[in-house]
Amino acid sequence: MIDLRLPPFAGLLIAGVIATLAMPVHAALDPAYVDRLGKVYTGIQQVAFERKSCQELAPASAKATDSAYADWKKSHRAFLGEFDARFERYLRSLPDAGKPAKYQQYRKIMAGKFAEQGLAWRAQMAHLSKPELQTRCEQFPRALQGVLDPQQKYASEIATLRSQAPLR
Repeated sequence: MIDLRLPPFAGLLIAGVIATLAMPVHAALDPAYVDRLGKVYTGIQQVAFERKSCQELAPASAKATDSAYADWKKSHRAFLGEFDARFERYLRSLPDAGKPAKYQQYRKIMAGKFAEQGLAWRAQMAHLSKPELQTRCEQFPRALQGVLDPQQKYASEIATLRSQAPLR
């Protein structure tokens, strides 16, 4: 079976940035909440990273990859909407986020970090042999139901986030 993960430290990059941005907030957000949110939201982004990498590096699998991704997004619409809202609420809770320029700065910082992680994901996949890459991309639809699915991968974190801070 092909390992579908980045090196152990890579998933913490975004969580670390999220935690760093939240530090001046003090009591506004619990650091454990921010860490869990970072893990889950990064897991969601990793699904898109895998899809894009497969599209670019294994174009023969692009149609199946795109179809599986569209189906996954459709079946996970509520979950994705919930975590987009949680991420948005987090960004708006940061210091001075009520000021449009500061809020946009936070969004740009996070977009840049996600772009960097996406490039790292693609670079890791580019180092696979052709057969490994082809197999990995062919397995993308199945991975969406297992190892890549953030709802399964981070079930404990999601349950804690939901109990700690229900969306209203």
